[in-house]
Amino acid sequence: MYVGSNSILSFLNINKLHFSLPGCYPSFPMRRYNHYGIPTTEPKENESYVEVGDFKFYSTPYEANEFHIQWHRFPEGHGLPELLTKVPHIAFQVDDLDKEIEGKKVILGPYCPLEGYRVAIIDEQGVPIEFIETKLSDEEVSELEQKNYEESAAKKEKEHDP
Repeated sequence: MYVGSNSILSFLNINKLHFSLPGCYPSFPMRRYNHYGIPTTEPKENESYVEVGDFKFYSTPYEANEFHIQWHRFPEGHGLPELLTKVPHIAFQVDDLDKEIEGKKVILGPYCPLEGYRVAIIDEQGVPIEFIETKLSDEEVSELEQKNYEESAAKKEKEHDP
């Protein structure tokens, strides 16, 4: 079937008009993919020990691979919700953490694992979703994580020395 150019233009103009009308689509907050976190029981290369408040875990740097896959291992007495230790999660960077978690089932946080980096995790239909609010660049986060990794490695070394 032949569709004339007038029909196509009419279709495009209608869609442009539809997109330009205020209120046609709900507005969604800006969310940017940050990482995909996977629970593991196996130690991973370059994992660092994270201890914030009453909880602790091991984590690999998210920039260690192009898809920002991050492995999380949980020692005995970790203090974290079981859902996080069993189910992989996706993490998004957001502009307003408090607005993102408003009215949601928050299972962790908000907390600050790094200076200038706020985190909260919600339970969305049995899946943990992490929200991160920060003005830090990926490079700055990487530097802070590397510093934490080095401090964690030094701490482990001291614990193993008699």
